[in-house]
Amino acid sequence: MFNRYSKKTTLGAGISGGLVGGLATVVISMMIMPIGIGMSSGNSIGNTTTLVLLVHFLISAIVGIIFAFVIKKLQIEKWSKAIGLGVVTGFVTYLVLFLPIAMTVIPSHMMDYMMDKKAIELIQNMLPSILLRAFAAHIAFGVILGTIVFLIMKRSKKKLKLLMTAINIIQFYNYS
Repeated sequence: MFNRYSKKTTLGAGISGGLVGGLATVVISMMIMPIGIGMSSGNSIGNTTTLVLLVHFLISAIVGIIFAFVIKKLQIEKWSKAIGLGVVTGFVTYLVLFLPIAMTVIPSHMMDYMMDKKAIELIQNMLPSILLRAFAAHIAFGVILGTIVFLIMKRSKKKLKLLMTAINIIQFYNYS
């Protein structure tokens, strides 16, 4: 059962899954939003990308850790259930974290930097595409998160089973 894993294994699985899933999200999204978020804090475009990526990966790791502990707590032992929970996690992350930022923080600050009406129109026309791409990226995040966390914990489970078998054999020989 996954419940026997150490916190260290669960933590490592969560961080690994979160970071790899976060990387996939960045690649799929093609970094569509970093400029707006970073500029909202008054940074240059160069510093913006670094700032946004750091925050993005930190959030990805935190979501991954929470996910791994939920997998452990629920004792999910089927890959399909881990993937399903990962997809739900990606969807919730999209709704709770991405959408509020995309719909409030970024547009209001982008207007400060873009006085050109045509540029504003272009961004408004691109918004549905940006939101759809971000949705797909967050679902992919969930699938990757579920897969990686499950595989790391399953591999650890096999090691744990082997260890328990060895302990049982040693105990058997000690008491015989």
